Amino acid sequence: MRKALSGPTSAQFRDCIAMLPVAAMIFGDNEGVSHAMSSDPQRQISPVVNVSVQSNRTPFLIRAFWFVLIGWWLSGIAIAIGFVLCVMIVTLPIGLYLLHRVPQIQTLRDRSTEFTYKEVDGRVVVSTGRVRQVPVLFRAMWFLLVGFWLTCVWLSVAYALSLTIILLPFSIVMIDRVPAVLTLQRN
Repeated sequence: MRKALSGPTSAQFRDCIAMLPVAAMIFGDNEGVSHAMSSDPQRQISPVVNVSVQSNRTPFLIRAFWFVLIGWWLSGIAIAIGFVLCVMIVTLPIGLYLLHRVPQIQTLRDRSTEFTYKEVDGRVVVSTGRVRQVPVLFRAMWFLLVGFWLTCVWLSVAYALSLTIILLPFSIVMIDRVPAVLTLQRN
C-alpha cells in the first residue's frame, strides 16, 4: 500500500507515523510493518509510506470453538501441571513456560507486538518487536516472594469463573493477566 502525502511538513510527518499502528490494526496483524520516509528538506520529495501487513491471527470463531471444546479443560490441566513443575527446582523453567502460555492454551490468544520508531539518516524506521520486560532480578524476586502464591489464588478464582457463562469474560481477562501476576511479564 503506497500513499503519497503533499509536502514534507513536520505535522504531516507526525500524523503519518501516528496512523501506522491504526492502519496495521485495521488491516490485520502488526507483524511485518515497516516503512521509511525521507525527511531531507533539500530533496523536496513527497514522503512515501510503505506498509506491508501480514495477517496471521487466529479468527474469532476458531478461538471460540477452541475454548468451548478444548480450551477450558486443557487450561485447567496446564495450570495444575505448571504448578507442580514450579515446585521442583529442576523443572521450574518448564513450569514457568507452561504457566505463561495459559492464555494461549485457553483461547489461542496471540502475544502482543510493540512498535518502535527511530530516525536513522533522515528516515524514520518503524520496527516491531515484543514488549520490553521488567529486569530479570526483580521478576525473580517477585516470583519467589509473591508471584507463585498470588498466581495460585488468581488462577483458582479465574478457573472457577470460567465454569460459569455469566462470569466467563472476567475469567478470560484474569487468565490473560497470568504472566503479569506470576512473573511481571508484559504481554
